[in-house]
Amino acid sequence: MSVDQQNHVFTGYKNPFGADIKLDPKRCARGLMDNYKSYQCRRKGSIEEDGHIWCKTHAPSNIKAKREKQEAQWNHEWALRKSKHSAETAMLEIAETTILHFRQQATFDQVEQAVIKYERLKTQYDNMKRD
Repeated sequence: MSVDQQNHVFTGYKNPFGADIKLDPKRCARGLMDNYKSYQCRRKGSIEEDGHIWCKTHAPSNIKAKREKQEAQWNHEWALRKSKHSAETAMLEIAETTILHFRQQATFDQVEQAVIKYERLKTQYDNMKRD
């Protein structure tokens, strides 16, 4: 079997009896493996890219678009988690500053600044959550 490793293009293979089996030009050029056997994708090719025919699933442009969409979703989820964590950290800072205030180790202004910071981060998190 020979498969171009960069695009997983199936270029043909030798069967157990030594005969060369070539790429079917009407089918998708993607090389696949199943139970230690390699074979050409069984779907009909409908998209021509990079000098090969591909099915809709294995076309390099479709794979790239799907990957970019998934990465955008992951980046949004990560930003949301990071924002939520910042708001939770600010809430803990309010609690700690309030405790210090009641022990006369922090001023009212420090408590007020912690609350303002929390409200700003909470608003930012709520806005990201709506998007």
